[in-house]
Amino acid sequence: AGESTVTYSIVDLANLPPADSHYAHTWSAVTPKVTLTFQPNRDFIAYATAAEGSKSGGYDLSGSAALCPPPSVPPGPPCDPIALVNAALAKPFDQETVWNYEIGEKLTALDQRFTFDTALFDDEYNNLQTSQLVIINGIPIPQTGNAGNARVAGVEIESQLVATDWLTLGATYAYMDAHFTSVEPTGTKGNRIPYAPKDQVHVSADVHHELPGGAGRLAFGIDYTYHTKVFFDNANSELTFLQQRSIWHNIVNAHLEYDSPDSKWKASLWGKNIFGEEPALHAADITVLLQSVNEFLSPDGANQRLYLVKYYPVRTFGVTLTRTF
Repeated sequence: AGESTVTYSIVDLANLPPADSHYAHTWSAVTPKVTLTFQPNRDFIAYATAAEGSKSGGYDLSGSAALCPPPSVPPGPPCDPIALVNAALAKPFDQETVWNYEIGEKLTALDQRFTFDTALFDDEYNNLQTSQLVIINGIPIPQTGNAGNARVAGVEIESQLVATDWLTLGATYAYMDAHFTSVEPTGTKGNRIPYAPKDQVHVSADVHHELPGGAGRLAFGIDYTYHTKVFFDNANSELTFLQQRSIWHNIVNAHLEYDSPDSKWKASLWGKNIFGEEPALHAADITVLLQSVNEFLSPDGANQRLYLVKYYPVRTFGVTLTRTF
């Protein structure tokens, strides 16, 4: 349950009364889970699981931003701001549910120095919650809504090898087929779910060495991450250059650490995104907010796109000194 009050600071609308809206809704769910395991010895376990999960529905208060149009907009039917906000908040987005089916194994070998885990999964979503651009009173408002049904299926493989007393290696790979499976309400059947790369790879190495005479310990670690392109909206409508910009190439981090003999002091020299790659992490199409009417109606209007983009953090180096008491 909640209440929203919207007041207006625009001079021309200052005489309007505050828009006051009350709203309430209840969601509930029973989420069963069943797991079967098989463990013939301490080094191997296989499992199969089926479980249902639920995410509560709610109200997206950004809908209250849909005010009456300013006087510069051609006049239309009388606008009641209170009714407008009430309408924007009248219908909540529904709860999201998912059935997760998974089979996998966990293996250790080479005297516990090697681990290899595999999981095959299939997640069936109903009423998947995503951010969508909704037109309210002619104004595009990003709101959380239900994009229909979806399926996320794939495999995850994770391994680690303690190759020697001074070297540890790790590798992870994930394949994910994430797409919408229903047309309603957004007409996106077959499109990929936003922010879901098809392939992801992460590899790491850690070298550690005890200094002579018990003088402490040095460790050097480096890791690399790659993933394929992602889409940023349900329609998968981003321009090609932005899709390519979403690929993670050569994301490399590294650190050099020193631990004192008593483990009370730690000094670390580190670098993040060493090669200065800056893939796009998020992109919102704001064309309709900035185009004039003539630009929108021009023959090239559909090809004129403006995005608000958030990029991966820039290359960073630093030193960290830690004291444990």
